[in-house]
Amino acid sequence: MGKGPERDAMAKGARAHVLIVSEDASLIHRAAQELKNEGIVVKGCLGPAHSRCFLELHRTCPLATNVAVTIVDSPPGGAFKLHCKDIASGNYTEKLQAAHPTCKVILCGAPEGHSGPTGEVLGAPSTQDALGFVRRFLSGE
Repeated sequence: MGKGPERDAMAKGARAHVLIVSEDASLIHRAAQELKNEGIVVKGCLGPAHSRCFLELHRTCPLATNVAVTIVDSPPGGAFKLHCKDIASGNYTEKLQAAHPTCKVILCGAPEGHSGPTGEVLGAPSTQDALGFVRRFLSGE
């Protein structure tokens, strides 16, 4: 088992927490059902386009507090659409990583060149690939 409070908690039998940010509520639900059997609790967020985003307003996200991994599912166009403002999924993901440096943040499904910078954020081609990473990371592989 690797380092980090969430993986240490799993070693002691506690449940790990993962946050999934996606405009697709059914994706969040399916992932929660899939990971539930492995002792992983999934928190869901529909992203910054559906309501006033705490991360955008206050530079922190209460949903990302005490989670081991956050998966950001990029919208098909590479940006969350908020009224007349676009929030590039890469920029959003970087802000999330900066606000919560102990959390692994994965951007998945982002179209190349349209999602903004990604810096130190991990990338995955699909949500299923990101969920595979979650399983390996939390099991200490």
